[in-house]
Amino acid sequence: MPTNADPVLVDTSAAVALVQRAHPFHETVRARLAESRRGLAGHATVEFLSVLTRMPSPYRVTPKAALRMQQQNFPESRFLSERAMERLLPELVSVGLSGGAFYDGLVGAAAREHNLALITCDLRAGATYRALGVRFELFT
Repeated sequence: MPTNADPVLVDTSAAVALVQRAHPFHETVRARLAESRRGLAGHATVEFLSVLTRMPSPYRVTPKAALRMQQQNFPESRFLSERAMERLLPELVSVGLSGGAFYDGLVGAAAREHNLALITCDLRAGATYRALGVRFELFT
């Protein structure tokens, strides 16, 4: 059973909102996560670095800076176990996912396996998280 001491996990949309002051959801996400131990959920650890290093100027950061942001802001990151990964692909197909939703499924499954809340700003990903029974909070 989760407790207030449990970390919360974020997907890429919420992670970027937290670290980019110009993001429209920055203040909302910052307020929600202010007192939380937080981490990235699974595949979002890689997506976060990818997004931050390809954003348009002046928001783009170097890979070293992106890694530093990840380490400082999300020390409680969680990943899928090998066993969970073995079962996941058939499940993703059975719930009707396709395209980029498979990546959202990887993220959601990591949060679900660890029984931790997932914070997102991605309305589209919310449908995937819901299909997988992920406990999540959506900020839009």
